[in-house]
Amino acid sequence: MQPLQASATATKTPLPEPSATPNVLLPTVEIDGPATISLGKKSYFTIISTNAERAEWSIGGFANNKTFVVEPLAASHQIFIEPTDTTRVGDTFTLIVTVFDKAGTSASAKQQIQVVAGQ
Repeated sequence: MQPLQASATATKTPLPEPSATPNVLLPTVEIDGPATISLGKKSYFTIISTNAERAEWSIGGFANNKTFVVEPLAASHQIFIEPTDTTRVGDTFTLIVTVFDKAGTSASAKQQIQVVAGQ
């Protein structure tokens, strides 16, 4: 048997040239709040964002599908939802928040919310 032979060749990979374009901080957003909201009671949600100037939020099928605008937008912004229609108990809605930076770049977050009977 012949002994195994191995060889290696070292290569040097050049580092990429620095970009002339500065690093861009993209907007981010998240929603902090309960998964269920009680009929007739205010439930609070916090919109937490970075690198954003403006937010738009809505809840499909709730409040006549109205879109709410928050401008200027702080890094933490609190909203509340108060369901009052007894026929909607058990229904699930989607809270959608979209934030925008100065250039118009956006980021979105969604949270499912179910209406439960008041406690």
